[in-house]
Amino acid sequence: MAIKTEMQTVFESLHSSLPEIDFIAEFSNGTGYFDGALDFQFPLGVHAVAFVAEGEDKRRGVICKIQGGVVCLFERYTPGGESPFVMVANATDRVRKHWPHGQWSTEAVRCLRMIIELT
Repeated sequence: MAIKTEMQTVFESLHSSLPEIDFIAEFSNGTGYFDGALDFQFPLGVHAVAFVAEGEDKRRGVICKIQGGVVCLFERYTPGGESPFVMVANATDRVRKHWPHGQWSTEAVRCLRMIIELT
């Protein structure tokens, strides 16, 4: 059994604390990223949601509305496989100026969680 990294523990805690939505096939862009999630229409009063990809993939993700834009943070590789635990993100242009795009650090995930908790 693999030992969880601090990043994995922080992300799993964030993911499990949010309301989960059904995965929408249009989230996927065909390259392993979830560009389509940036167009998610949040219900009134909801600023962050969690999802699990369909099929064999089962990668987990979080979509957050922050700073006038959207961030989608997700596992780069299918959980439980041989690949390391890596977090990556897509973001709308306005948010991308202030948040990492691509691979994230544990501190960035913690910061995102703090923002979600304050909204």
